[in-house]
Amino acid sequence: MKKVILLLDRVTDWTGQRLTLLLLPLAGVALYEVVARFMFNRPTVWAHETTALIFGVYVVLLGAYTLLVKQHVRVDILWARLSERGRAIADLATSGFSFLFIGALFWLSAEKAVHSIAIRETSVTVFGPPLYPSRVILAIGTFMLLLQLISKFYHDVETVRAMNGQSVESPKEEA
Repeated sequence: MKKVILLLDRVTDWTGQRLTLLLLPLAGVALYEVVARFMFNRPTVWAHETTALIFGVYVVLLGAYTLLVKQHVRVDILWARLSERGRAIADLATSGFSFLFIGALFWLSAEKAVHSIAIRETSVTVFGPPLYPSRVILAIGTFMLLLQLISKFYHDVETVRAMNGQSVESPKEEA
C-alpha cells in the first residue's frame, strides 16, 4: 500500500508542476484579447470563453496537487493550535465529509461527462466550442482529488501511528 501511495503522490506532484504551464496559453489568449480590443478596436468572440475553459481546466486539475502540498484553505482557529498528531486526528475525523463531497462530485461529473460526449455538447455562444472535453477533465480532476484524499488519509493514519511510537517517513521525505 505504501508503494501505491508513494506512486500516487509522485504522479500528483509531477502533474501539478507541469500544469502550471497552462498559465502561458491563458495569459496569451487574455493578452491577445486586450490588444485586439483596445489597440485595434477588434474584440474577439472566442477569447473570453477560451480563457474561462483553460482556467477551469487549470483549477480542476490542480486540486489534487494543492492537497498534496497542503495549500487548500482551512479554518486554522483550532487546527493550528493542535499538535501534529492532533492535526492528523482532526483531519481523519473530518475526512468522511471530504470523501462524501468529492465522491459525489466525481460521480456526478462522470455522469455529466458521459452524457456530454454522447450528445457532443457545445456551448450556446456564438463561438460555440465543444464542452465535452472540459466535462471529461472535470471528472478526471475530481478522480485525481479523490485518489489524493486517499493518500492524505493514509498519511494521517501513519502520522497518528508514528506519534504512538511507530516510525514512519513524512510524505515529502518519501517523494
